[in-house]
Amino acid sequence: MSRYITIYEAEDIFKQGVERGRRFEALLITEHGKPHQKLIGIVTPLDIVKID
Repeated sequence: MSRYITIYEAEDIFKQGVERGRRFEALLITEHGKPHQKLIGIVTPLDIVKID
């Protein structure tokens, strides 16, 4: 995912994954969300719970 998505957008991505039967363990963050870019962060569902 791009570093510019909000925590609310990340929460929606996790929810959509569950609704589609694909539970995501984490979202990998790069500058612009491209897989070839350097990893700069990771967001997990637990991180979302801590924010809410």
